[in-house]
Amino acid sequence: AVVSTQSTGNTLIKQLTPDSEPVNCVAFNPRATAKFYCALGEKIFGYDQRNVNEPCDTYSFHEEEVNQVSVGEKGQYLVSCDDDGTVICLDLTRPGGKCVSKHTTHENICSSVQWVPGRSSEIVSGGMDCKIHHR
Repeated sequence: AVVSTQSTGNTLIKQLTPDSEPVNCVAFNPRATAKFYCALGEKIFGYDQRNVNEPCDTYSFHEEEVNQVSVGEKGQYLVSCDDDGTVICLDLTRPGGKCVSKHTTHENICSSVQWVPGRSSEIVSGGMDCKIHHR
């Protein structure tokens, strides 16, 4: 389930089917605040808060479970990381979210990836290999 927290309490905004993968992370697009992304298994789904019945985008670029998703300050790029140490960057302005870079920089699970504030083309990732990479 995806839950929205408001000043009045929690509001369920999407209940996934019982056979769905668990939601590993949720990230908002800072330029399109009604848009959010969820990682479930190897896929990333884009939703519009105004209509969460069906995802408006589905991205299937990972081969392993996605652990984190982060959208850049300008809302153009989405970066994600997975269980085999791969970090993928998608251009959200291109149809289907074109994959613009794919790197396996960690020796095993990459558990976290974030954009560097104020530097729209730089990311930092951390993994279970006890390493932090700056790209």
